[in-house]
Amino acid sequence: MVTIGLAASVGFSQQSYRGFYAGSLVFGGNIGFYVNANSDVTVIVIDPLSNSFGADTTVKITPTGSFTGTFSDTTITGQIAANGSVTGTVAPVGISFTARRAPLSGPTLAYEGFYQGWVTTPENRQVATSLAVSADGQLSLFIQAGGQVVDAGYGTIDSSGSFSVKDSRGRVSAGSIGTTAGGLAWNGKFTKTGVGAYTFIVGRRTAANKLINISTRGKVETGDGVMTVGFAIDGGAKTVLLRGLGPGLALFNVANTLVDPQLALYFAGQIIATNDNWGNAAATTTAAEITAVTTRIGAFALTPNSLDAVLLMRLEPGSYSAQLSGANGGTGFGLIEVWEVQ
Repeated sequence: MVTIGLAASVGFSQQSYRGFYAGSLVFGGNIGFYVNANSDVTVIVIDPLSNSFGADTTVKITPTGSFTGTFSDTTITGQIAANGSVTGTVAPVGISFTARRAPLSGPTLAYEGFYQGWVTTPENRQVATSLAVSADGQLSLFIQAGGQVVDAGYGTIDSSGSFSVKDSRGRVSAGSIGTTAGGLAWNGKFTKTGVGAYTFIVGRRTAANKLINISTRGKVETGDGVMTVGFAIDGGAKTVLLRGLGPGLALFNVANTLVDPQLALYFAGQIIATNDNWGNAAATTTAAEITAVTTRIGAFALTPNSLDAVLLMRLEPGSYSAQLSGANGGTGFGLIEVWEVQ
């Protein structure tokens, strides 16, 4: 049997703060955050007490989770803790707030994310709009015209895409959305009480924090003892770099490695691609292309003309398995890597 372990490389070495956060001001009102990446956070405030609202999409977040955002004459300073809680103050009035990160899974996980695009108003004007959605059904939105936030609301969305939000004056907007482009874009509409009908189209903002690599090392035997790793692709075709390493492990002082690894890729129980020595790549993929991709994604370089096995392929959505064995029945320690290229 082969024991499989996973090692992941992500965009940042510290904890990820990405996600939807919702909270309240000490005297009432909603405050929301969407951390798009470990480098920036969107802040949205809706205060019915003063009939005011605001949003800032340019807030920078430090590696320790602190941030400062401004809009109009208001400055918001906050700190995200390791447990997902947020505390801070709103200056110059000195109001404190608390918030907490929403669950990472829930009934609206398919919609979770930060979206930006355009909305057509009842007056047939097109203005910029942004939406933030949590996996547990929370939704906030704001509309900008001429670089200024002119409307904002906070509410809920269900698994069917129906939503309802309330602005700082208590007016309710109710509507629904439909997804296109594999869930990366929304087409929707809503009607605001006392105002009229709106339509919008927005696209999901790609997060900087994502899993880009899995790998497993083990003893490769013969027959049922070959090493097999499964992986799945969703959301559209992706280019993937697969590496079956033996000699390449010398860089890490691994003893008794597989002398001549060979790699096979399976889909639906059938072999769809193989490689023995990566310098002898398929006619559609050259060693130079593999070298260039390896450098771009940050994988460690292989010795030119080594006996390691590599496949660089564009794969459609589905479940795949990569199998590592030794040429001519060879055995030894080997490593399988799966890298997302794009």
